[in-house]
Amino acid sequence: MLISYNEYLINGLHELGIHVYIDKPNTSLGALMYIYEKMQGRLKGKLLPTYAMPRKLRNSYLKKLIKRGSVHVIHLNDLNTPLEVLRVGKEVGIPIVFVLHTAPIPEETYRQISDFIDLYIAPSRFTLSVEKEKIGGKESVIIHHGIDINEFKPMPKDYARRKLGFATDNKIVLWNDRISPEKDIKTFLEAIPIVLKENRNLIFYIKGRAVVKNYYSYQGFKD
Repeated sequence: MLISYNEYLINGLHELGIHVYIDKPNTSLGALMYIYEKMQGRLKGKLLPTYAMPRKLRNSYLKKLIKRGSVHVIHLNDLNTPLEVLRVGKEVGIPIVFVLHTAPIPEETYRQISDFIDLYIAPSRFTLSVEKEKIGGKESVIIHHGIDINEFKPMPKDYARRKLGFATDNKIVLWNDRISPEKDIKTFLEAIPIVLKENRNLIFYIKGRAVVKNYYSYQGFKD
């Protein structure tokens, strides 16, 4: 997840001379990331990256970095960073931002972290509208996910339809997302017969991956 979403951000910051410390408690993922970064030749020096350290060592190391002024911003992409680390960051006046990437987020979580967060960042207008009441009076902004336009380019519609085996006279409704409860594909599926009553000239195309296997099976999909 961190590699697929943040690789370009991390690389871009490195090119600007900004080092990124990643805190991720999933030990297996940390090891994979370490191997990946090693193979790419991105790791300099002998010190293990923070994401590859055991939890206790990582937390202690991060707090030392913060206290000696080596950290300028704490950017939270999930809820795994311990409050003890955030508390140290707050004490020394480091800006702490939280991206609502895992929304919807329980109100209890907001109550736990609210005192530490300076800015909430939402990846879409919809996400901010859903979470705004739980955020309360804290400052928030919308920053949409970026896209590499050199890699992802629109192709001619006729060519795309032929590639997928669709007729040229049908309108296509695309679902392109992961299959998990928070995405609520159930409502999308329930809407299909209602929409078809008004327009039969439609094709509904679902493209996604199963993240929560039980939910995937419950909805009646096939691998």
